[in-house]
Amino acid sequence: MVGAFAPRSREGNPGRRDNIASHQNTTTFNEGDWDRSNPLPAYLTGKNYSLLSLAQREKKIAFDSRCLDADAVRVVERLVKNGHTAYFVGGCVRDLLLGRKPKDFDIATTARPRQVKKLFRNCWIIGRRFKLAHVNFGTKTVEVSTFRAFLPETFDTDREDLLIRRDNLFGTPEQDACRRDFTINGLFYDLGRGVIIDNVAGLQDIEDRIIRTVGDPEVRLPEDPVRILRAIKFASRIDFKIEPATYEAMVRFAPDISRCAAPRVLEEILRILRGGAARQAFQYFWDTDVLQVLLPEVDDRLRTEPDLLPRYHVLLENLDHMVARGLRPSPALCLASLFLPVAEGPEIISGKPHKAWEQASAGLNAMMESFCPRLNVPRRDAGRLRDIIALQKRLRPSSSRRRYTRASLTRHPSFGDALEIFRAYCQAFGDWGEELERWDEAWATHKSTADSADGKEDKKNQRRGSSGGQKKRGSRNRRRRRGPKASSTPKNT
Repeated sequence: MVGAFAPRSREGNPGRRDNIASHQNTTTFNEGDWDRSNPLPAYLTGKNYSLLSLAQREKKIAFDSRCLDADAVRVVERLVKNGHTAYFVGGCVRDLLLGRKPKDFDIATTARPRQVKKLFRNCWIIGRRFKLAHVNFGTKTVEVSTFRAFLPETFDTDREDLLIRRDNLFGTPEQDACRRDFTINGLFYDLGRGVIIDNVAGLQDIEDRIIRTVGDPEVRLPEDPVRILRAIKFASRIDFKIEPATYEAMVRFAPDISRCAAPRVLEEILRILRGGAARQAFQYFWDTDVLQVLLPEVDDRLRTEPDLLPRYHVLLENLDHMVARGLRPSPALCLASLFLPVAEGPEIISGKPHKAWEQASAGLNAMMESFCPRLNVPRRDAGRLRDIIALQKRLRPSSSRRRYTRASLTRHPSFGDALEIFRAYCQAFGDWGEELERWDEAWATHKSTADSADGKEDKKNQRRGSSGGQKKRGSRNRRRRRGPKASSTPKNT
């Protein structure tokens, strides 16, 4: 599989000194604040992976102000105004260079988290492994991180356990760039000067559309195995190829994902499934054995019954189509797309009588008892996941008499997600087309009825407000103030 990812055509070192030399006519190099006599830490180097971060490349570029988030710009300007260095960093810079609209804007600064909090009243400090400042603007969050330093010299790259559990070491922008996961995420954008600052040859990797770890992947991936999921996310979402050495390390250290914090792993899985390229990401899961680590129950079933794979492809492509239409699939719908083909079984898929649903339900419950605690799936999402799969039996046509009406079933909280999966199956395999039309009609009727009911309730609340009902309720409970009691004895004159 590694051969499917095109390596660089250059000989020798895979793309550090050659990349910089090829741009000397259009770039400038600055000394920076580093002491050149001080070598890079061993954990950032390896065979054929010596970083040339000391040669800083700058590229003048002026992004359209309409492409930048106004609230994030205000955060940067306030930090700079108060004497701090602040840059846009990471995915937003990468996406701007690729002509994509950034989903969010992250900022790296010399300010410590407590200093950021003092400058912004709408700021909260989060994180245990590495503290971050979240500046909230309504439903939008601007993440502000402090430049990280190199790990101390006592960090032993030859030890068996390379997982980093605490990382609150603050340093310089150059050091922070070398601590980033991939070269394409190690770019800074200086808003004031309109300059891209590249310490890790990330500009060249963006031009070559390559995903490469910053430093030796044999060290950087075990430090934080979630980076394996992030590499898959970027490769599938922006259609980049994974550099061969990085890919080999992903396969080797995939089992280490199980050692990471469960909420982080679940968050990355949902981001991948909602990223618009879930079908391609699933192929990476399959090829790198990551699926065996995340969902061993699903992986084992697919290895023994490969005929189920087309069903997976249908549901994952349906998620991608929803994202393309501007929809945001719910966590329960994303997880159901992973479990449904396994939960159904061959008897149900082939359209035979629904007696097999009881066996499928028992198998699903067994998988849920293992999967949900392992990844800390919230109870609400786990319950809706079960409902979505259980509703498939009721959505499909049956010769037996229904014990429910279509109108009553559309009122189920998970009906909309269940209908999306049912529609994907119908459109892909040409089954139950007439039944789908009936359910679509019932669902449209339910939504129109619910909208009209909400409109009537809003008008009713408006009439209450205009009639002063709230004021009367408040005055009814208000205690009457009494004046001082009159004295029974006359005052002396």
